[in-house]
Amino acid sequence: MGCWRTRSRARWPASSAPSSPATLHSKFIKGDRAALSAEQQAGRALFRGKGNCVACHVGPNFTDERLHNTGIAWRDGRLADPGAGRGDFKTPTLREIDRTAPYMHDGSLATLEDVVEYYDCGGNRNPGLDGELHPLHLTPAEKRSIVEFLGCLNGLVQRYSAGRHYFLGGSSPLL
Repeated sequence: MGCWRTRSRARWPASSAPSSPATLHSKFIKGDRAALSAEQQAGRALFRGKGNCVACHVGPNFTDERLHNTGIAWRDGRLADPGAGRGDFKTPTLREIDRTAPYMHDGSLATLEDVVEYYDCGGNRNPGLDGELHPLHLTPAEKRSIVEFLGCLNGLVQRYSAGRHYFLGGSSPLL
């Protein structure tokens, strides 16, 4: 089968070595419409539409790599942390976001639900607030859908057994 690469105790042919973790979202955009649940698809539509999350979270890594003031550093009428100067911080990737709590540059939001609630309120108003931020008026169901969508941006964890790839904890073969 050609050259073999070893990582820990797992082995696979170089031609099938993972270059980036597969996600349910990546399977979906490659045409597998069953990869996302109806709620995740609704969350994706909200993320791209009403939520306008794509104003900052774009591209394959879900980041524009730019600085934005979301108001998270504005407390008690002043900047608690100036970030890059005006309370602005680099947009993080959303890949693996469900596994990286707490959230925001300072860890001030414990859950993805808290993050969605924060952005639904339009951030903390301040003189340097990014112009894309405003109250979203999401329903509780819409908020849940966005959180469900964010969960599908995690890589599919794999275990290796007898040369086959499996979802961790299950027996469904991967790709």
